[in-house]
Amino acid sequence: MTLDDLLPLLQCVECGSEVVVADKELACHHCRARWHAVNGIYDLRPQRSLPLPRMYEDPNYLKWNRGLAESQDYLYRSNPLVAWVQNAGHRAIRALTAGTRDALTLDMACGDGAHRQYMWRPDRVVGIDIHQASLDKYRSRYPDALVLRGDCYRLPFRDAVFDRVLNIYNLEHLIHLDFALEEAHRVLKSGGELLASVPTEGGLAWVLGRRLTTARRHTSDDLDYLRANAIDHCNTVWQIEKAISRHFRVARRLVFPTGIPSYHSNLIVTWSVRK
Repeated sequence: MTLDDLLPLLQCVECGSEVVVADKELACHHCRARWHAVNGIYDLRPQRSLPLPRMYEDPNYLKWNRGLAESQDYLYRSNPLVAWVQNAGHRAIRALTAGTRDALTLDMACGDGAHRQYMWRPDRVVGIDIHQASLDKYRSRYPDALVLRGDCYRLPFRDAVFDRVLNIYNLEHLIHLDFALEEAHRVLKSGGELLASVPTEGGLAWVLGRRLTTARRHTSDDLDYLRANAIDHCNTVWQIEKAISRHFRVARRLVFPTGIPSYHSNLIVTWSVRK
């Protein structure tokens, strides 16, 4: 997709009006808001986002968040077993999208592009994330990718423009979870599909696995990893499932690795849900 393809999908995050190109920037046709590109990536965040609670000022969380790139490298590249688990959601979503490969797709919270190698038609995908460093890494790995900086609580897209929304390992982080799901619902066409993967946060298998792997690696004298993670993963898998069911009709649920229908026995769950 190109910028010309993207423009008909966009709307102003401040007033909901048409977005146009103006002097190499994007601008609102009505309220005159403007958004410029940073390292070739348009920053379409609203001027004000939803407020965050004070727990996000915790020094352990702040230290952990500053090391986000390092933690991603660990999860995907440092250990074959950890990477096998981490990629389970990507594999499940690739399998679930095989029947509709040409769907116009929003990769919501695309990060540094971990899912791109699993996409059937990456040229039919728009990625969006709030973290500039992750998007820079995405573009360095995939120079042709169409990615934007934006806020999942107020997406810069018109109503009912996407066939599919992907959200992989993100819903567990969102303190305003229902707002993000409402936005995913809004930008999907009627009958459109949300595919979401999350860890089974709160389940016995996930808690044990974390203590044996990431907690051992990242806990130090100046980082209480378990405290940082409790803030970072603010939603349990049960909370996420209830929230999804408030906004969508659940079509399929896949659990990994056992297939037993219990979150305590699994590490990753992937939902296919419909508008």
